[in-house]
Amino acid sequence: MKKLHLLFFILLIAISGFSQNALIDNIKNHLETKNPTDSIKVKAYYSLAQQYAGFSKDSLVLYTNKALQLSKKTNNYLLPHIYNYKGIEYLMKAKPDSARIYLNKALSVLDEEKDIEVKANVYQNFSNSYQSEGNFQKRVDYLIKSADMLENNPYNQCVSLYNIGAVYSQMDIKSKSLDYFKKSYEVSKIGKNVTLECSSLTAIGAAYLGSKALDSAEVYLEKSLVISKQTNSSFDLYDTYSMLGALYSKRELYDKAENAYLKASKHAELLGDEKNIMRVNASLADYYFDKKKYEKAIDYYKEYYRLYEENPDKDQNLIHLIYKNWGRAEGASGNTRKSNELLDKYLKIQDSLYSKENRALVADLETKYQTEKKDKTILENELKLEKSQTKTRLMTILIISLLLASILLWFLFQQRQKRIQQQLIVIKREQEVLTLESLIAGEEKERLRISKELHDGVNGDLSAIKFKLSSLLKMNNEVINEAVTMIDNSCQQVRAISHNLVPPSLKNFSLVEAVSNYCENMDSIHKPEISFQTIGDPIDLNKKVEVNIFRIIQELVTNATKHAQASAIDVQISHQNNSILVTVEDNGKGYDSEVEEHSGIGLENIKSRVEYLNANLEVVTSDNGTSNTLEIDVDKISTK
Repeated sequence: MKKLHLLFFILLIAISGFSQNALIDNIKNHLETKNPTDSIKVKAYYSLAQQYAGFSKDSLVLYTNKALQLSKKTNNYLLPHIYNYKGIEYLMKAKPDSARIYLNKALSVLDEEKDIEVKANVYQNFSNSYQSEGNFQKRVDYLIKSADMLENNPYNQCVSLYNIGAVYSQMDIKSKSLDYFKKSYEVSKIGKNVTLECSSLTAIGAAYLGSKALDSAEVYLEKSLVISKQTNSSFDLYDTYSMLGALYSKRELYDKAENAYLKASKHAELLGDEKNIMRVNASLADYYFDKKKYEKAIDYYKEYYRLYEENPDKDQNLIHLIYKNWGRAEGASGNTRKSNELLDKYLKIQDSLYSKENRALVADLETKYQTEKKDKTILENELKLEKSQTKTRLMTILIISLLLASILLWFLFQQRQKRIQQQLIVIKREQEVLTLESLIAGEEKERLRISKELHDGVNGDLSAIKFKLSSLLKMNNEVINEAVTMIDNSCQQVRAISHNLVPPSLKNFSLVEAVSNYCENMDSIHKPEISFQTIGDPIDLNKKVEVNIFRIIQELVTNATKHAQASAIDVQISHQNNSILVTVEDNGKGYDSEVEEHSGIGLENIKSRVEYLNANLEVVTSDNGTSNTLEIDVDKISTK
């Protein structure tokens, strides 16, 4: 969070116990006008380093080095304090590895009992040394160590607790962040420090705002505003008004949001803090963009960018979002070229940030930090090893991620192929069913046509011939009488064939009745004795299914009468438990099933109808006869 470093330096300044400028002048006058001992000089140089830590890196380096040189001549007087400030020096130079070398030196020479607060401060600096590396876990670990050691110092403990909350906020662990901000607030009340109390209240409000708990956010921000007005602190007023502007924007109270942002801008200018000025400009720009006041939004984006060009190190974490929103505002205003230019910059920075997030993720997965080392060479080797392990872990994570991604893609591809195959099978099956239905329908139409021609044509002609011949019977001609008998027999056979092609009983009655009539007719005109029986439950199927079962029985009986040379043919239909068994048996001579399998139109018709019914036909044939068993699952044909 943006207050992390600020609170840290407030802590440094507060240690001195004097106002900053007065103390600096007092120390320098003492060094120039008196003749202090080396120990007093060490303390003076160290005090000057403390005061310059917040605003002058060069002066910090100068006085820290002077204090260090004299300390070694005075039996290491204040040496752990000085090493701690050498660590701060390298943190200001953005060299965390070097900072940790001196922080470890500080730990190695401090007195565990006397220097508790110094050790706590060293741990705080250790935490700050991992900030640029994104190693959140180590930052939290060191801050917790620091807070645990500062139970008797509410001010410093409040700073550590606040910074723990800030780190958890950066990790987006909202619940823990809120817990530590609340702890910081409670400790700040014990220490009666209104600055820290105000900062903690603002942080709690911001945490609730991030969690979209707007009512709670408003309660804490209003408390912060009351304290800020009492202290008239421009920093606290800036921070509180910024958060209130964001809150009012979320509540769509745009007038109040604009007023809060403008007040935040005023106090940022009073502070002379360019970073805060830039951020409030960004907030105002986003506010006017949401209000669709694009020209005004663009003006604030441009002002932000002007300050950013003058101070590019002030706000590196926000510039890519500025490019994004500025580009959107330019696009909404019709300036497509400028919009594309800004969005390209946003995408380039976004790609870079994504890589940094990956590195931070690897750092968070590291195990707890090893014990502190006294020797500089050992520590430097450990740091080199740590960098190597980080690279190795990064490569391992990348390789595993690529492997998992490849496996996932392969799995998804296989699933897609299976779905396509299943769809093809369904489509093929549907096409086969349609084809079979078309063939069967065509066959039924042809049978109907032939039946009509036999009944209306041939049978009519035979009847006419019979009539004419009957008129000659008066001549008592025996030959003519025989001819009339033969014609009667032919008419009977034609009528039977016509009825077999399109049995009227199947149209008007059930399958069992149609098969029974058929068997009676066939028995009357053919030599084999044809019998029929039915067993089990009544059969109630749609006519299309019944026609196909009837045709299969008809074809099997016809084959037996033509080829089996049988003396008896038995037909049986059984229906139990949604299963229909149709059996056609004869005691004829049988046939070679392998030879006959692919020959004959009749057998092909039977096969097609069996497939259409999704049924199973089993044929057993031998010299003692042939048995045909058709097994039909009603559930599988009920939707046909």
